[in-house]
Amino acid sequence: KGNYTRTTFFEYDENEILKSQLVSFDDANSGMIRIDFSWDKGNIVKRTYNHLDSSGKLLYVAGRQLFAYDNRRNYTNQDFVFTYTKFASIETVLSRHNVIAINNDWQDGTGEFSIQSAFEFTYNDNGYPIKYIETDYGQTFAPVFKMKYE
Repeated sequence: KGNYTRTTFFEYDENEILKSQLVSFDDANSGMIRIDFSWDKGNIVKRTYNHLDSSGKLLYVAGRQLFAYDNRRNYTNQDFVFTYTKFASIETVLSRHNVIAINNDWQDGTGEFSIQSAFEFTYNDNGYPIKYIETDYGQTFAPVFKMKYE
C-alpha cells in the first residue's frame, strides 16, 4: 500500500508552447490535477493548480504561482548543465529569463496560505549567473548559492 502510478499528459498550443499538464493517479480516490500555464515574453508568468474529480470536473483551484523575471538569459533551457537553482522547477527549465520572484497562493483543507520567495542573482562579465541569494518570508537563507565555470 502507498504505491501508486502517476501519469502526466502535456498539452501544447499551436506554437508548441506548453499550455497545461494533466496529472492522474491510479488510486481511485486521488482524482486529477490540471496545471495551466500562462506565458509572457518567453517566460511562464503564472501556473494554476486545479483539482479535478475522476471525470475531469473542476473541484477547486488549489493554488496559483506568479513569477517575475530579470532580463538576463536563462541558460538552463539552452543546456541542462546550467541548471543552477535549487528549486529546479519547470519555470527554470522552460523560461527565457531567470526567476527573481515567486508569489505562491495555496489552499488546502485547513485554509489558505501564501509564500513569497525572491532570488537575487549576480552575473559574471559573460552574463552567466555566478551566485544567487534566496529570500523566503523576508528571511535570507544560507548558504548563498555559488556557481563556478571552468
